[in-house]
Amino acid sequence: MKKSEIIFTSHAKERMKERCVIFMEVEEVLRKGRVTLVEYDPNRGNDKFTVEGAINDYKKLKVVISLLEEVCIIKVITVMTP
Repeated sequence: MKKSEIIFTSHAKERMKERCVIFMEVEEVLRKGRVTLVEYDPNRGNDKFTVEGAINDYKKLKVVISLLEEVCIIKVITVMTP
């Protein structure tokens, strides 16, 4: 069984800092949120998924991710508040 991993782009880290979002909150959205949009990204040659969820029922987040093929790695592209 392959190990899963979450990696964050520098863009995602910058947006998280601007929006006062911590890594654990992003992980919670990825675990408990729902996929609301799937788009093909022709520049990267793969799909992007928008996952939306709430943290402690008060803070809503959108997390845009892509999946890397070789192993189960989730790449967080950006994080937004609605």
